[in-house]
Amino acid sequence: MLFSVIIPTYKRRDTLRIALQSLSSQTIDRGCFAVVVVNNFAAIGVNDIVQEYSESIKITSLTEPECGAHKARNLGSKAARGDYLVFIDDDCEAHPSLLEDYRSAIEQHRPIVAGGRIEIKWDHEPPSWVRSFEEMMGKLDLGTGCFWLPEGQVVYGGNLLVRRDFFHRIGGMEPDQFGRIILGSGDVGLSLSANRYGYKVLWVGDAGVWHLQKKRVNGRLYDLMRREFNDGVMAAFELQKKDRRLVTLGLGPLSARLFVSAIRQLFLGSLRRNRHSLANACFALSKLVGLHWFHFYKNRTVV
Repeated sequence: MLFSVIIPTYKRRDTLRIALQSLSSQTIDRGCFAVVVVNNFAAIGVNDIVQEYSESIKITSLTEPECGAHKARNLGSKAARGDYLVFIDDDCEAHPSLLEDYRSAIEQHRPIVAGGRIEIKWDHEPPSWVRSFEEMMGKLDLGTGCFWLPEGQVVYGGNLLVRRDFFHRIGGMEPDQFGRIILGSGDVGLSLSANRYGYKVLWVGDAGVWHLQKKRVNGRLYDLMRREFNDGVMAAFELQKKDRRLVTLGLGPLSARLFVSAIRQLFLGSLRRNRHSLANACFALSKLVGLHWFHFYKNRTVV
């Protein structure tokens, strides 16, 4: 078996069904892959959905009681038998040729870690200003074809390929969550780990997924501000992880840049009545709040 496709799921029965349907429609031979679904919220079962696809694809269902996508992905990897692990999210719909395109890339380049295109698919057309912020929702498009990425360039867990033996050698996915707090490098840490071990990350532009977004939930300023708040929390966590003694030295310049950016965008947005600039001001302030909320309060509760 070449691939084990691992899907962590958390309270998303509707989109999980779409993800599994897209895998059952892959152009690659069914004997080349199996699917591992890891439920990260046991109170809402998914076994009935998994059962719907048990005749069309090889599929296993597990439960990870501890919250955190990294924990669910690591558990799924233990049940995996494929030479390569393919991670997609429970709100992603795979292109029909996703696994076929990854197989071609493996035959040509033998990557340790690789990633592909993530496009945004809306259930209804969002406000026009939201479209320009789709990168904040995980959109990733570095071009077509296969090529090696420069060191430090990362790919995302919504569409990620990693060789199974390497994944286990580095200890799996890095922590991305403690309780309800989103922290750490998580899925993007795999790209950085590959670089540390002397490997480059392969970009497979033809291997794509659609990241499903709901207009009434994701097409709102509040949801985008929430994402930036989480980015601020992660930035503070990464500073602390590097060197707790020097964290305040890194915190000051980053805070200053965010504050100046927020004031500048607020001024431009008000002067020109530009909603895009006003949104950027809100995002900079949200990240600044997340940065300081974690540094001055929440880091005391995180081991």
